[in-house]
Amino acid sequence: QGDASLAQDTRRLRLQLAGEAHRVGNAWQARIDTLNATGRDPTLLPRLASDATLRLQQPAAWRHGDAGTFALDPGSALLTLPVREGPSQARLAWDASRWGGGQLHTSGRLTGLPLAWLALAGGVPPTGDLLLDAQWDARLAKTLRLRASLARASGDLSLLAEDAEGRP
Repeated sequence: QGDASLAQDTRRLRLQLAGEAHRVGNAWQARIDTLNATGRDPTLLPRLASDATLRLQQPAAWRHGDAGTFALDPGSALLTLPVREGPSQARLAWDASRWGGGQLHTSGRLTGLPLAWLALAGGVPPTGDLLLDAQWDARLAKTLRLRASLARASGDLSLLAEDAEGRP
């Protein structure tokens, strides 16, 4: 169990962690029961209304083998990026992931991604109540194989357009 805080200029991060780990032979096994990360970096996300958070939704188990292998069991977390208007949360869910022998396999989903998050790093904020769902399946070995998709889950997007003379 631990609680740590880091700060540098206007950047800050607080991490709360609880779980257990033990050695089985030459390998490590662990379960993270609680993970809450809260922070802010105005240089990275200048339009964030308050602190961003990542909160584990269920315990996450992982294993580290003696041959340098790493495995993460399926899990999920709630990601909150507070925006001034509209939804501010999305759910991150990952499938079993493996790393070892020079190979990585990871897959998962990000659901309920608010349109307003696209404007957090700057630029003209889009308008609308559009929510997106994303998924990925990545395998990295001698070559990279990546399947990813982004799809409308619900809501609408409003676009402001100009004609050839620059009139709305």
